[in-house]
Amino acid sequence: MATLFSQPVRDSFHEYDTENELEDSIKLSQKFDVPLEVVLEAAYVAQLRRANAMRVCDGDAKDEQLQGFGELAQELIGSIGGIAESIDTLARSIDGCKEELESLAIAAH
Repeated sequence: MATLFSQPVRDSFHEYDTENELEDSIKLSQKFDVPLEVVLEAAYVAQLRRANAMRVCDGDAKDEQLQGFGELAQELIGSIGGIAESIDTLARSIDGCKEELESLAIAAH
């Protein structure tokens, strides 16, 4: 499954010319010797299948994107954790320096 930054090109879903669709339907009706209504119903079923395929592709794309966002969020959490550790280390160092300076100041008096 591709992730956020490595998406493959998706299939295109084009609009169709109504006149050509009707001409093709009439030709199919004649070719298979069935009423035009049967051809139109078959075309309707094909469009339902197409719509379903588009929804599946859309769902897959959203799953892939969410996976990518999840990976980015995990990296961000890890980076924030590292920054927090660095800040804690720095704060302890500052506290140590502060204590040392206070002890030097007391010794100087």
